[in-house]
Amino acid sequence: VHYLATAIWLTDSDTPIRVASGAESLPKRLVHATISLEDLQIVKRAVNGTVNDAIVAVTSAGLTRYLQDQFVSKSNGQKSNEETFTSISKCEQVHLCGTKQIKYLPDNLRVRAALIVNTRPAPGLHELNEMLKSNSQASWGNKVGYVIFPIPIKHYDDILSYAHSAKKIADRKKASLEAIFTNAVGNYLTNLVGAKITAYLTRRVGIHCTLGLSNVLGPTEEIQWTGNPVVHIIPTVYGHSAALSIHYQSYMGKVKISMQVAEGIISAPEKLCEGFVNVLQQMKHAAEVSLAKENK
Repeated sequence: VHYLATAIWLTDSDTPIRVASGAESLPKRLVHATISLEDLQIVKRAVNGTVNDAIVAVTSAGLTRYLQDQFVSKSNGQKSNEETFTSISKCEQVHLCGTKQIKYLPDNLRVRAALIVNTRPAPGLHELNEMLKSNSQASWGNKVGYVIFPIPIKHYDDILSYAHSAKKIADRKKASLEAIFTNAVGNYLTNLVGAKITAYLTRRVGIHCTLGLSNVLGPTEEIQWTGNPVVHIIPTVYGHSAALSIHYQSYMGKVKISMQVAEGIISAPEKLCEGFVNVLQQMKHAAEVSLAKENK
């Protein structure tokens, strides 16, 4: 129901990282940073979750802090226009250059990510030589489904609360079988009304969400391409209907965060990407403290 509502009318809040439509035709920039897979695993152990939970937590905390900065800049530019900020609450105080500055964040922001999920179970994969046999019953390709994942945009005094919140949402999404349902609906609609209408509805989901988000598990050992060692794997997308796409790609114990942003919509992509790295370090420290207390 949530997926269908998003495809038809349910849209995210207007924020400095979202564009209502037309993101496909805007110039894009690609920024990236590297984090440690072990740091994510420390966070996941602290909340008894998964690496995916830790990734969503970093995304949630990173976007929250970036939006706080954007809204406080807007509030400073508009001086004391109280009518504009009637629904905005004070959520944090920080010290900058020796002076106290109050940051603002609108209440009840709806920020969601469209996640592409392969619903095909790993044990069902066949070796290539088996699939190439003429009488093979193995099917080719991925079975793609979509999950509309709410990204909590709020201030927590304890930074690990982002990870606890992400785990609760992820557990609920897994139980809902949303990815399997959307895969089945997509196949049914394609057979019933054709690929164009299905593609139109899928595009509307992307437009009504704020960002695209993916996490791909990569090789744990070094790989080569035509005899040359591969140093980084930096995925991205083309023609996406959102102004922001974030991809996490693991490789050799490291995770590359790559962000594709629409120019003119997201004004400081380097700051956004750097903020994710800083948030993970703070989250790792809090997780280590929490784990140390549990082991006493």
